[in-house]
Amino acid sequence: MKTAFPAAILLCGLLCISGCGGDSSAPPPSRVIGQYIGIFNDAAVDNFNPILAKNPPFDLWDITFIAFLHTFPHAGAYVVDFENARGGGAPNPGDTDGDRVAKLIAAARKKNPAMKFVISLGYGSSDLANAATTPEAFADSVVKLLQDNDLDGFDIDYEEINTLEMSDEAFRILITTIRNRLDQTGKNICLS
Repeated sequence: MKTAFPAAILLCGLLCISGCGGDSSAPPPSRVIGQYIGIFNDAAVDNFNPILAKNPPFDLWDITFIAFLHTFPHAGAYVVDFENARGGGAPNPGDTDGDRVAKLIAAARKKNPAMKFVISLGYGSSDLANAATTPEAFADSVVKLLQDNDLDGFDIDYEEINTLEMSDEAFRILITTIRNRLDQTGKNICLS
């Protein structure tokens, strides 16, 4: 089934750029530069700590997209949470995904106090379709995760557009529910 998904993501992305933090009455910046940083491990390869050890030039971009979150069943609903992917093993103490997010934010804000942090729901694993089955619980879990981890926004990294596993209406309900919950926080938290 063909869907209007790409246009919806573009619109959400534009809303994020224009409404993510800061003075909402100020004109949007002439440019916004984003960078993805993975907090997961591939097999036994640590993707995260070597990046921080290289002392990235955080002052050269505006938004850090943190990859990835996934959906998990909890109390009869799907919620978003960290995967703690460590190549098949559990994370070491002090090295959970939440710990990595805190380390990333601290390192980036030393160089760029205005940096915004947006965390991404990964593609695949039916994450978006799972979330759409329980949109209210999912949206509540998004808000909680953002607030608990001092994050500025939520991104959906869904690359399998031609195999979207939900109807257009289910997608609209999910995105609208997330947007409404984020707006209710009273913070400038964005959805991209």
